[in-house]
Amino acid sequence: MVTGIIFSLIGVLILLLATCGSIINNSLTARIRESKREIGTLRAVGATNKVLTMSYIKQLLSMFIWGNGAGFILLGLIYLASKISMIMQKNELIEAGFTLPDLVLLPTIIAVVCLFVICSLNLYIKIKKETRHSIIENIREL
Repeated sequence: MVTGIIFSLIGVLILLLATCGSIINNSLTARIRESKREIGTLRAVGATNKVLTMSYIKQLLSMFIWGNGAGFILLGLIYLASKISMIMQKNELIEAGFTLPDLVLLPTIIAVVCLFVICSLNLYIKIKKETRHSIIENIREL
């Protein structure tokens, strides 16, 4: 039964990571498609794929910092409330209630890093594809 629960939790974790990756990639891919013309202009002026990729990876990093920062702060507040509740229970100020187990952040951090790497690789591929076509489209418009 425990093995089944663990596999179910792993399945839910993979599903949530895939959903997060899809949302992030779709939003950044839409930004890339919307700025096709600007990308073409930047490429015509001399911007390299590396410069363009790094600008979008910085946007991705900003999204990850804000999103994960908010999540970790919320998790920390919940954990702090649980610890305060445990102290109050020991001092018999309140009746025994719900407490959280010890917090283990390493699997969460590993999942975030994996998600960031996958999203970065996808961004690199999308930008490489768009830069190849954007110069040709800008030349056609001229």
